Amino acid sequence: VFLMDWSVHHAWVNSAALQKFGIHKDSKNTEGGSIQRNPNNGEATGLLYDNEAYSKRRLLPQYSVSQETEALAWSIEEIANYGITTIKDAIVTDSNMAAYQELFKTDRLPLRVKTNLSWKSAWALSHDAEKELIKNHKSFKTSMIDTNFVKIMLDGVPMTYTSVLLEPYEANDVVGANHTSELMIPADELTKDVIALDKQGLSIKIHA
Repeated sequence: VFLMDWSVHHAWVNSAALQKFGIHKDSKNTEGGSIQRNPNNGEATGLLYDNEAYSKRRLLPQYSVSQETEALAWSIEEIANYGITTIKDAIVTDSNMAAYQELFKTDRLPLRVKTNLSWKSAWALSHDAEKELIKNHKSFKTSMIDTNFVKIMLDGVPMTYTSVLLEPYEANDVVGANHTSELMIPADELTKDVIALDKQGLSIKIHA
């Protein structure tokens, strides 16, 4: 069992999934993510945070383009029913883009979409796929789809103690004392990435 939470920042998995993913007491955290552990014995509880959840999501069977297209069509119809005419999709991978293109080609895209293409995100299947999508982003632009945006994930969210803070979180049994979390992309690397992406005429959305 693999379930993403409503914030899409952590996953709940059962013991069978932990075993399939090779997660055990001595497993190291994926960079930019963490495994919640029982404070008494160090065993994984089944909560995976941020990149730890995303990297394991990559190992699940992938949805087909038709499945993803139909799911997207349902979501967009729900949104359009409220009279919304333009949305910005917060993080878009190559498979998401394929679904948007299919909806546009079949005249099933009733609103305008700004797509934030993922960058160095474990949510994508690979960084090579991200680079290819960004390299060719202009070819996916249509009268209804604006592809001039990029999404960078810099940290997590407060409820899982993965937002990066200047001062430590209040001490607790989950993270102990002096926990401030860590950036997913180091500051100097982020600076270079933002400059390079900006030079390509892309507007950059940073989750922080």
